[in-house]
Amino acid sequence: SQSLQPGPASPWLKTPRTHEWNLTVERELGRSMVARASYRGYRSTQIPYDSNLNTPPASADPNNINSYRYPNFSEVFYIQDGGIHKMSALDLTLERKFTRGLTFQGGWTLAKNTSDVGDDGEFSYIENPYNRARDMGNVYWSPRNRFVGSVLWDLPLGRGKRVGANLPKIADGVLGGWQITLVSVLQSGQFLTPTYEGDSPHVRANEVQIQNNQLRPDCVGDWHVANASPEHWFNAAAFAVPAPGQYGSC
Repeated sequence: SQSLQPGPASPWLKTPRTHEWNLTVERELGRSMVARASYRGYRSTQIPYDSNLNTPPASADPNNINSYRYPNFSEVFYIQDGGIHKMSALDLTLERKFTRGLTFQGGWTLAKNTSDVGDDGEFSYIENPYNRARDMGNVYWSPRNRFVGSVLWDLPLGRGKRVGANLPKIADGVLGGWQITLVSVLQSGQFLTPTYEGDSPHVRANEVQIQNNQLRPDCVGDWHVANASPEHWFNAAAFAVPAPGQYGSC
């Protein structure tokens, strides 16, 4: 793929603004156990994005594909502001404070993270410069579900412990003072967007879109397959090149 190079920018670019909020409720359960539930979110606005101002509007007219706003130029990339990035998340945590040689913590997060200017922040590229809202979708690197757990157990073996309290000093140096630590992360997969190469009928693709496969097809069926495997894990027939003059619906 080819990285997008920033073009000229609007002289009226605004500074991006972010609002964050959160609410947490905790309850002690006894035996050094604490349960916690948190809601957190944020919304960023005025994010810069790039688009090709010379892209003709979608049209069923086959002559429209060569209708340039600036006929003396092939492509006119222009950075402007207005992009939106918003996230909401629920965190549920169960924690045991270090007591009797044992501590653990487990947390599950359910999150929805969306943006209409891609996943890369500044200088992200949108498909249709006349309708940025079409690009609102899940941020691919932010999983919907994520669990993180950790355990630390100070083994009760060695001098002064429940097992081997009277071990000789040499034996205690070998057998005593051991700990077991476990860290586990489980999460759902990344979000993917189907794309295809080349020009859509009467919708002109620019060089960046073609080289980065950024044109989206129509969704015409169910992409799931029975007994999915690494060789065949989605139904390719669920996608089709859009009708003349239209951007894809996926």
